[in-house]
Amino acid sequence: MAEKITVGTQRALEDSAGTRDKGRSEGGARKVQEYGRSMVNQLFMLMRTVKVHDMNNVAFEKPLNNLAQTINTMLAMEGKTTIYAVEDSIYVNDVKVKPDASSYQNLQWLAREFTKRELGGMQVNSNVDSTSLKKFLFLFSKNETMEKGQGLATFNKMLQGEKLLGFLMTQVKVFDEDDGEKKHLMDKKQYAVQTYSKALL
Repeated sequence: MAEKITVGTQRALEDSAGTRDKGRSEGGARKVQEYGRSMVNQLFMLMRTVKVHDMNNVAFEKPLNNLAQTINTMLAMEGKTTIYAVEDSIYVNDVKVKPDASSYQNLQWLAREFTKRELGGMQVNSNVDSTSLKKFLFLFSKNETMEKGQGLATFNKMLQGEKLLGFLMTQVKVFDEDDGEKKHLMDKKQYAVQTYSKALL
């Protein structure tokens, strides 16, 4: 079984960004949403396109450069760039991306792509360029299925093999309902143990 990780309540999750929400100015918070939504949409378009077109096509150059610029801007602002899925939602730097009418389905599609590989999402720890992004997207698109329970370890090993050391895939996360109101983000292994324990009571 693929392991997952607990980070507390949804509110605590959103407050645990590299720079906490309360530490951001109003303009800074808007920028996280703006760049987060742009990043997700750019990643969605590239992941969809690579399924049907050769990545060496010149048409990829501009969107690859745009995504690299967005990621690097977020790194400069926040000190890290993380994207991960929880159910059908996407979080960027622990902040839930609020979709508009045109991006809601994009977010859902991206969440499913991570989930089918038993991945929670991805983290970028250093500046990227179009070449490293191209390598990453190629690996991601060519490995739609993983050995059960080995998705995270397998993918990170492939990233190391390709010298994509600035990229790190992250564990799957789930929300656990607590008293019908609070949602906790839990790793799958912990969620299974808790569910089993409750069944015994």
